[in-house]
Amino acid sequence: MCPIEDPRSAIDTFLNRLSPGRLLVAVSGGSDSLGLLTLLHEALAAAPRPGVTLCAATIDHGLRAGAAEEAEQVGSFCRQRDIPHRIARWQGEKPTTGLAASAREARYRLLADLAEDFGTRRIVTAHTLDDQRETIAMRASRTETGDQAPGLSGMAALTLYDCRIFILRPWLACRRQDIRDELTRRDIPWVDDPSNQDLRSERVRTRRTLGVDHGYEAALKTIKAAAEGRRQLSDAAAALLDSRARMIDRTVAVLAPDIADAAPAPLAHAISALIMVLGGRRHLPGREQMDKVMALVTGPYKDRHPDRTTAGRCLIVRSAGGLFIARECRGLPSLRLEPGDTAIWDGRFRITSHSDEPVLVHAGRNADDAAEYRKAETEDLLPPFMRRHADAVAPRFSLLAQPQASRQPDLLSLACKPELGGYDRFLSGFDLELANALAALFGRDGFSRPPV
Repeated sequence: MCPIEDPRSAIDTFLNRLSPGRLLVAVSGGSDSLGLLTLLHEALAAAPRPGVTLCAATIDHGLRAGAAEEAEQVGSFCRQRDIPHRIARWQGEKPTTGLAASAREARYRLLADLAEDFGTRRIVTAHTLDDQRETIAMRASRTETGDQAPGLSGMAALTLYDCRIFILRPWLACRRQDIRDELTRRDIPWVDDPSNQDLRSERVRTRRTLGVDHGYEAALKTIKAAAEGRRQLSDAAAALLDSRARMIDRTVAVLAPDIADAAPAPLAHAISALIMVLGGRRHLPGREQMDKVMALVTGPYKDRHPDRTTAGRCLIVRSAGGLFIARECRGLPSLRLEPGDTAIWDGRFRITSHSDEPVLVHAGRNADDAAEYRKAETEDLLPPFMRRHADAVAPRFSLLAQPQASRQPDLLSLACKPELGGYDRFLSGFDLELANALAALFGRDGFSRPPV
């Protein structure tokens, strides 16, 4: 069995591994986050780390009475300890469905903005082993199955949010009760959110089912094994992309003809990541879709005609020249960009217009555009039908002021950067090497180096 970590020891280990920089602690007033701030503050007071300082933030979601008062109580707690603290409120109308997911998105967005206001790129959260058990149980009860299902590894100790802020979780091997015991010994009260008793919540129901008195050591052992398996799988997929994949014009991935000889699990993971990015999606394709894709990739090959299938808005073609993956031609949108606007087109490209006139972004290059964009040395890598397909799904830019003249904007006035699917929003530390391999493949800068 894996030993459960003591909260104080976990904080010391975390701080000893941390490079200098300010930490923004997310504090709700509950036992976990209040305990995190308390023990971090005490540890730094007892043994200062050069360059490591604290600030704190509380997010008021505006979803229940008393939340604003609790946020102010956290502010008072911080003032007593000379910890800078700010409150941010989730403004606007709240959704009637998917409230938990929307609240999570709002929370991280607001925390990230506050982190930048504080001059830091590090947020520390108080997720515990209890949270890990619940998260994995919920995922396992839905769609993810199999020993290597990504969700069964739980939350990573480090996540890069929005390509700009690191979320750090030092207490993933600590029990909530041990944290509460630390607060009780210090006579520090905490707030129990009444929503934690609401059985309409899947997490609350899962918590009741799991209980709190047993199973922690076994759960931690399973989680650590799954996490290491996921990291190894992701690293192997990254190595495959580094050695066996090429990107043509940021629209078509080409994998070597002998790619089917690679180990099945890393191969499927690498292909699913390519499908997510090229399809402009935030999530990897599901198991049923990937079973279909892998049957095409590894099954008997018909020499005369290319085999093809679709998944995740992508066309996947197997031919003598290799495996080709590109966005499907259906459902390609149009997007109007005003001067100075930045927007994401088709989930695949983040485009900023510095043109003096409105620009229309749509799909399908004409012959002149294709000649300008395509490098001569890459011509032979795509069979004719894939060259036509690449042109059909690539972004095209037109000025709107005089559409009858079919004028094209100066391409220097447009910044067009590939999006990397869900990795650009929430990049788990498990997948950092894979995301960097994708960034290199698409001609983008790599992701930031972690602070621990």
